[in-house]
Amino acid sequence: MKVLIKKILLLTNNQLFPYLFLILIGLTVYYKFVVFGKIPFPGDLLVSSYSPWFDYYKIPTQNPLISDVFSQFFLWKYLAVDSFKNLEWPLWNVHSFTGTPLLATYHSATLYPLNFLLLFPKYIGWGIFILSQTLIALITSYLLLFYWTKSKLSSLLGAIIFAFSSLMTTWLELGTAVHAMAWLPLCFYAVELFLHTGKIRYSLLLITGLLFMILAGNAQVTTYSFIIILIYYILNSWTKNFKQYIYRTSFFSLVLAISILLSAIQLIPSLDLLKKSIRLTEVYTSEYNYGLLPLKDGLKFFIADFFGNPVTRNFWGNLNYSETSGFVGSLTLPLLIYALLFLKKTKKNIFFLALLLVTLILAFDNPISQSIYKLRIPLLTSSYASRILFISAFAISILSALSLNQILENKEKQNEFIKVVLWSWAIIVGIIVGIFVCKITLWNLLNLESRESYLKYYLNDHSYQLINFSIALRNSSVSLVLLSSILTFYLILLKFRSKIRTKNLLQLLIIAILILSTLDLSRYFLKFNPFVSPSLIFPNVPAIDFLKSQKSLYRVGREHAETLPPNTWTAYNLQSYEGYDPIYLNQYGKFMHFLNGGDIRTGNSSRYAEVASNYSSPYLDAANVKFFIAVLRDNHGYTPGDLLNFKFKETR
Repeated sequence: MKVLIKKILLLTNNQLFPYLFLILIGLTVYYKFVVFGKIPFPGDLLVSSYSPWFDYYKIPTQNPLISDVFSQFFLWKYLAVDSFKNLEWPLWNVHSFTGTPLLATYHSATLYPLNFLLLFPKYIGWGIFILSQTLIALITSYLLLFYWTKSKLSSLLGAIIFAFSSLMTTWLELGTAVHAMAWLPLCFYAVELFLHTGKIRYSLLLITGLLFMILAGNAQVTTYSFIIILIYYILNSWTKNFKQYIYRTSFFSLVLAISILLSAIQLIPSLDLLKKSIRLTEVYTSEYNYGLLPLKDGLKFFIADFFGNPVTRNFWGNLNYSETSGFVGSLTLPLLIYALLFLKKTKKNIFFLALLLVTLILAFDNPISQSIYKLRIPLLTSSYASRILFISAFAISILSALSLNQILENKEKQNEFIKVVLWSWAIIVGIIVGIFVCKITLWNLLNLESRESYLKYYLNDHSYQLINFSIALRNSSVSLVLLSSILTFYLILLKFRSKIRTKNLLQLLIIAILILSTLDLSRYFLKFNPFVSPSLIFPNVPAIDFLKSQKSLYRVGREHAETLPPNTWTAYNLQSYEGYDPIYLNQYGKFMHFLNGGDIRTGNSSRYAEVASNYSSPYLDAANVKFFIAVLRDNHGYTPGDLLNFKFKETR
């Protein structure tokens, strides 16, 4: 037994062990893909919710939110890869909007180097491509954290928090922003090495990280990252030798400029398209308060499903789950409290505390964030404010690892840590008690009070439905159980205190936190992200086969309903006058507005270019529309059949 323990210790002391362990964690979380060959793709939503597939596929849908995966990113990436396979540049997309730029569409990320993974056959490449972003995030964040802390345990926990938390999970299957974020820790690592050694090779590493980040295809994440990397470098490169400071800052600016110049082949056409697109006139963010979060959404940082979850069809929160989920793990709460109260105020620690504070100010609704987003700053404020939660989660993962490292370095800090765990437990208990009191109070108001004003107010507000309080109570219990488990485990360890050294006792407690946090974040990850059989990825059905069999050049139209989601015809090499893209040409948007009966001179453009009702327009004939896809309905406008048991009947 002693020999076995000794071998295990030797294995864990190996420098490669943490990286192999993180890869194993990543592969285990993706077990549906690795073991069963299921692809991280919402194919269940595609075939069970839209015609012409839903007549043939009667399966439940896991997540109804992420249709953009099959309406945009999946299709565009395969278009680009197919173009390169044919030795052509992916300049143009002939399938939507009667033709539209492809390479210039920045979020299509046609030039992202890791697109080569899509060359693997039968959609296995898509699975590897999605998996790769999680593995990159795990490895690069561990690399950075271990450089700072020299602690394997704290670095492992920080890496797992970063890779599986918040929008890193809810944006996973889109394959853009998470890839961009995954390179941010590597950029910080390169900056640190360059600051301390001044060696050119580390500036080359930084250029590579920045280049990959730019080409990954998310403008907001890239812009945020460039800003914080630049600020971090300026603050940490300061020296009393002013000439040396100017020299080093100038050289760093040159490094940033080189990364931008190397990506100019992507950035120049993208900026040109942006100026001509609907993005500059679209007002969808202001219609939803710029995507700014109400203060109550702060609960979701540590209670993932406090406001429900779209997967369980009980979400009652703000906007939608994928845009607003800041969840970083229930057991991260005591680490964050520790960081705020007890973490040493070094320059690095202060930077990440300030970064977290600034990102939260920009993400949540307040006078400062309102004034900034009303300025409509390109790249920064043209999308939902909540997307800065990417950076918030990154800052929290760093602070969690730094806090844990400080606790491990000084056994006297153990009591402080247990204290914040108790505080965290008390906070969650307080939340649960508060919910219960609110539920009882509301029940009494609705059932015992006869005032019409009470009934009118509470019954008309969705937030005050009694079922919502039950959802919040049930889902808050997960956090309570996890924190209670840690406290119970600590009490058990105390009983064996005479046989366990204080340092080992603390390490066992941290290992327990690492295991439970991994399980907690994995549950969050797997609950949200569907994995499906490759057979559910754009399968052929008779209606599609008929269209594909037509030899002439033509375009298809569709009913404005649950029919052939935007752009999905691309998968079958079909063409349409419609499309869906937040940066397609503004002139074409005005034309589509005109087709829908609007004024071509004054109409606003929508990211959905589709005809809503004017299906007999002669302009559709001019656009070479030969076939039209619609759902056969009865005289009342309903789809015939018993949708509960899927026995379709004749329509009378």
